Amino acid sequence: KTVSFFGGLCLLINAMTGPGVPYTPDIFQTSGWFFPTVIFLIFALVSSLSVLFIIEAMQAIPGNKHFQGTVEFATLINFYFGDYAHYIGQFMLYGAVQSNAIQSIIIMSQTFDNILVDIFGKSCALAIGGGRTGWYCVGQISDKYATPYEEITVLFTLGLLLVIIFSTPFGIVNLDDNVNAQIVAFILAVTIGLEWIGASFKEGVVGSRVPVTGTGYATVVGTIMLNLAFTTVVPSWVNIKQRTVSAQKTVWTSMLAAVIFYMLVGLIPALGFVIDDSGSILPALMRSGKFNKAFAYMFSIVMLLPSIAVSFIVAESNLVQNKIVGKKWGIFVCRIVPWLFCIPLQTGNHLQDFITWTSLIFVSTANFVIPLVIYLKCLRFRREYNESRSKRMDRNVDYVRLYLP
Repeated sequence: KTVSFFGGLCLLINAMTGPGVPYTPDIFQTSGWFFPTVIFLIFALVSSLSVLFIIEAMQAIPGNKHFQGTVEFATLINFYFGDYAHYIGQFMLYGAVQSNAIQSIIIMSQTFDNILVDIFGKSCALAIGGGRTGWYCVGQISDKYATPYEEITVLFTLGLLLVIIFSTPFGIVNLDDNVNAQIVAFILAVTIGLEWIGASFKEGVVGSRVPVTGTGYATVVGTIMLNLAFTTVVPSWVNIKQRTVSAQKTVWTSMLAAVIFYMLVGLIPALGFVIDDSGSILPALMRSGKFNKAFAYMFSIVMLLPSIAVSFIVAESNLVQNKIVGKKWGIFVCRIVPWLFCIPLQTGNHLQDFITWTSLIFVSTANFVIPLVIYLKCLRFRREYNESRSKRMDRNVDYVRLYLP
C-alpha cells in the first residue's frame, strides 16, 4: 500500500479522461452547451456517490474497516450477491472495463496509422472486405474518417500492431508499479488540454458553433457516462493507497478536476473547430497544422496507452481473485480476447456507436446500478451483523452472571 494522494488523484483522473475525451466537443456542437453541462453535473454527483457507496461497502466487510485486505470490485459482487446473481455482475463488470480498453485501442490504432502515413508516406493492413483483400496500403489521411482505411474491412493494421507492442510493457507490471506512468500521463494530459484550448483561440472561436440548445442529443448521455464512470477502478486503487490517504477527499477532488477538464477541452474546442462526421476532434486538429497534429497524436499515446494496461490488470485481478477463471484463462480472457473484438471496429465510423451502446449497457450497470445494489445489501448486512454481535455479547453476559459469583 504505497500510492500517495497525488498518485491516486492522477490514477482516478486518468480513469475519467480516456477515449471519450475527443468526442466531447461534438456533443456541445450538436446539443448546445446547456444540456451537456447539466448532464455533466448530474453524472458527476451520481458517479461520486456510486464510488463512495463502493468504498463504504468495502469497509463493511469484516476485518477490512481500514482497508487492511485486498477487496476487488468482483469481491464485493461475490460477497453481497447471491450464488447466481454474482455471475451477471461479473459479466457487466468485465464488459465495462474491457469496452474502455477496446475504445482506447481503436483510437490509438487509428492514430498510429495516420502517423505512419505522415512519416513514411503509407500504412498497410491485411484487408478482408470492402472491395479489397490481401495486403493493402494507403498513402493519404482521410478527410472523412479517423482512419486512413476509411470503409475497408481489415483483419489488422500496422497501427494495431504498434499498439500491441507499446502497450504490452505496461501490462506486465502490477497496478501500484504503474502509478508513476499514471502521474506522467496526467501531467502530459494537462499540457495537451492547454494546447487544444490555445489552438481553438488561434483558429478563432465562433459562438454560433455552440448554441444554447441543439438538435442532436443521441450521444450525449452515453459519452458523458463513459467519461465520468470510474467506479470499477476505485477498489483496485483503494487496495494500494497509503493508509493516511483519505479516500473521500481523493474521490471528490479527482471528480472536480475531471469535470473542469471536460468543460474546458469540450466547450472551447467546440467553439474553435468544425467537427466532421467521425464525431471526434482529432481529425480537425490534424488538419489545422503540424503543431496541432503533433498534440492530437500525443493525446492517443499519452492519455490512452496507460489506460489499456490498467483495464487489463483490473479485469484480470477481479476474475482471478474471485476464482471465476484460473490464471491462464484470466490472461486469455482479459489480455487477448479484447484485441479480437477490435477487428470490426478498426475502420469506418463505428466507434461512436460502440461507445454509446457499451456505455448504456455495461458502463451504466457496472458503475451506477451495481454500486447502488451493493450499498443497499451492505446496509442490510451491517444491520444483521451488528444484531448478531449484540446477541452474542448478551449471551456472554448472561453466562458470566449465571456461573460466576
